[in-house]
Amino acid sequence: MRRTVEILFVCTGNTCRSPLAEVIAARRLEVGAASVQARSAGTDAWDGEPPSVLAQQVAAEVGLDLTAHRARRVTPEMLAGAALVLAMAPAHVDALRRLSPAAASRVHLLRDYAEGVGKGAAVIDPIGGDLGAYRRTLQELQALVEASVERFLAEATSREA
Repeated sequence: MRRTVEILFVCTGNTCRSPLAEVIAARRLEVGAASVQARSAGTDAWDGEPPSVLAQQVAAEVGLDLTAHRARRVTPEMLAGAALVLAMAPAHVDALRRLSPAAASRVHLLRDYAEGVGKGAAVIDPIGGDLGAYRRTLQELQALVEASVERFLAEATSREA
């Protein structure tokens, strides 16, 4: 039996971007990648906080469910247990690498990992924005997370070969 590995998505409060990324990845991983799980956390999360109402709404619009999600603050243990850590902004990458220098090589900016280039551009934080802002963030995340999961699975397959 293969060991389950984890992709950890990280933003600030773990109430918008990273939970959306988590459920997008989880939906993709349901098909043919049972040994990979998606999780999320925040660099400044308040443990137990529910996702934003607008994040829940845009998730539901595309058949995703955030109702059971509760925020959690990222820990060194979470970073140690993740095969890949994808952060939403450069400041998150810096904070995560400071929190766990041992995990630094597995911490990447989501956009850079997805696109395979180091542009350093953040996923826009919709917090405080209107429904349109959340929809734009969701669309951006759908593309970036899908590309990241595909890259991760391809790299995992080539490592096993």
